[in-house]
This record gives sequence, structure tokens and C-alpha cells, in this order.
Amino acid sequence: MIAEYDIICFASSNWEALWVNSQHLMSGLADKGHRILYIQNMGLRMPRLKSRDVKEAYRRIKGMLTGLRHVRENLWVFDPPSVPIHGIKLAGTFNAKALRMAIRHAARSLKFSKPVLWAFLPTVAPLIGQLNERLVVYHCVDDYSANPYVDSARISEFQNEILNKADLVFATNPDLAKRLAEHSDKVRFIGNVADAVLFAKAQEPGPIAPEIADLKPPIVGYHGNIAGYKIDLSILIRMSMELPDVNIVLVGPVGGGDPDTDIRPLLSRPNIHWVDRVDRKRLPEFLRAFDVCILPMRTNASTRSSFPLKFYECMAAGKPIVATNLSAFAHYADNPKLAMLADDSVVFVEMVKKALSDSGEPDDKAIRLEEAKRNSWEVRLPEIEQAVEKVLSEKEDESK
Repeated sequence: MIAEYDIICFASSNWEALWVNSQHLMSGLADKGHRILYIQNMGLRMPRLKSRDVKEAYRRIKGMLTGLRHVRENLWVFDPPSVPIHGIKLAGTFNAKALRMAIRHAARSLKFSKPVLWAFLPTVAPLIGQLNERLVVYHCVDDYSANPYVDSARISEFQNEILNKADLVFATNPDLAKRLAEHSDKVRFIGNVADAVLFAKAQEPGPIAPEIADLKPPIVGYHGNIAGYKIDLSILIRMSMELPDVNIVLVGPVGGGDPDTDIRPLLSRPNIHWVDRVDRKRLPEFLRAFDVCILPMRTNASTRSSFPLKFYECMAAGKPIVATNLSAFAHYADNPKLAMLADDSVVFVEMVKKALSDSGEPDDKAIRLEEAKRNSWEVRLPEIEQAVEKVLSEKEDESK
């Protein structure tokens, strides 16, 4: 067993943003005794004159001026100076030098010693070898080159570079793992998971979120980022029209990764209701009211490489799930008790109708919760820790 080690984490999401892998995993590792320097998301694309980007620029500047923030035991958040322009040499040179100096200073102030560099973004590649790291982990949860408005060619170059340099690569989608394995023999598939303990509370008696307490059932719900390149808004429109007596609730911020997302056509429908992002601990209050959980994903290069965390979150809540038939969900294709998978919008709506009309078996909720528990952080975190410790041990043996 290797003693606790320090980690410099280059996160894919800001600490205060919607929780994804980087916050979940780093908070779990901090609880295990590892000290974490959590570097906020430095961006993959050029900011645009959109409200969301302007707010993020303001937040980033404020964060840079604030400096290190101790947000929980063993975990500090840091906004380093950076310019999210990856296709211009001058900006790249500035980023590399400014980041190196700022992060080294922050790590020294925390008395970090030979940290593990844990990157959720490929743009970290130029910093490898410059932070006195003992190990490099690339934790890939998406095909970032498929995101809107990014310099796809440049992002792909960064990814090839980090794959060549990383000592260990985690991929959360099986198709993504296969593609990455073409460039590295260090790739390990580690499936996405849920905070099963939190979302299982939706199965317990308790309050309904006041934002939707007055809505009449049945209620079909979605929670998470509402981004046009990930979510097929046309499915929601069709569902609204074909199921006028069903209330459709969307909970989450709009436009993450896609500032052009426009939900006004949705909100013009009388039975579609949007609630902006809420504290994650309140999400069971919403799912408790849902009769069916939906994942109306688009099918494109981005979604084919991802595995939405909310899939197992809905399962932990015990709810019937209707989702777009992505390859990531293929394991459940023949098990509609756990998930009903639709190939197009027509089938999607028909499956929602079926889920609403089918009362199911008494033990269906328990079966769903058990599957979610098999894919929870309580299970996955030790697997990840063991994989890292194995590589650390091998590197230490080599250096003797």
C-alpha cells in the first residue's frame, strides 16, 4: 500500500459548477487522505461575446485575484492565469510559462512533494515534465475535439501528445477507450458512475422541490447540463406535443460547452418547465417527483464518446429510464427494467408512454438501486486508486 500522495488536478469543470468526474473523484481522493491542488477548468475554446462566456471570464479573473482557496479538508482550488486560445503560438507560449510559474508557486506554498499530475483535459500536455511530477494520469471522459467552436486539430494534437506522455490513461466510455488504445498501451476502461447514496434518497419519503411542487403528475424529468450539442431538443418538443397532459421538467444550467443553445422554443410549450441549476444535494427533491427520467441525447461524435453520469443517478433514484440508444448503454439493451433505449424521436416518445403506463414490479426500484450501487463511487474509487498505486509501484521499482 502506497502512502497518501499529493495530486495536481487539471479539472474539466470548475469546483462550483455542475459536479462531474473531476469534482467527484478529487473529493473522494481528498477524503482518502490525498492532498489535492484543484486547477479550475482553463477552457478549450476562444471565449465569445455571449452572456455565459462573459460571466465565466469575470469569474476567472475574480478567481485569479483571490488565489488559493481551501474548500474542504485536503483540497485547495486555484485559478491560474491562462488564455483559452490554443491555436495561436504567442498565447500558447504565455500559457505555458504563466501556468508553470503559478502552479509551481501554489504547489510550493502547500509543500507538495513529487505530486501526481492528474489531467482531465488534453491541453495540459505542454506542462508535463515541468511540475516535478512523479506520475501522469490522463482521465479522458469525452472527445473534446468534437466540442463546438474548439480548434479540433489543435485539441487532437494535444491529445496525441498527452497519450504519448501519460503513465496511465482512464477512459469512461468503451468506444473512447478503444480509440485511445490505438495511440497508447496505457489505456484502461473505467466506466462512469453515480453518487448512489445521494440519489437513492429520491426513493425515500421526503419533500418535493418547491419549484415543481404545484405541477400535476405525470412528470417526466431530466437533470444536468442542457447543451444543444448534447441534448436533442427536438425530442422534447415532440414529447410535449404528443403528450400534452404530461409535464416535462428540465433541471440544470443552459449552454455549458455550447453557448448558442436556445431553449426558448421549449419554454414556449405550456407543459415544459425549466429550473436553473440547483445545489446537487437538492436533486433528490426533484427526482422524487419524476415518474420517468429521460436522457434525450443527440447521436454525434461527442455523445458517442461520453457516458452521462446522470444515467446511474436516475437508476439509483429507482426511476424508469428512457434514453437515446448510445453505444455506451449497450449493456442494457435487453433489460428495459433498467433502461429503455430509443433509436429515434418517434420511438423515444412511444417508450415514454409505455414507461408511464406500466406500473412495473414491486422490486423494480430495488433492482435499479442495486445496479447503481455496482456502478457507484464506493466501488469505482478503490479500482482507480489501485490502478494508480500499481503504476506508482512499478515506476518506483524501475528507479531502484
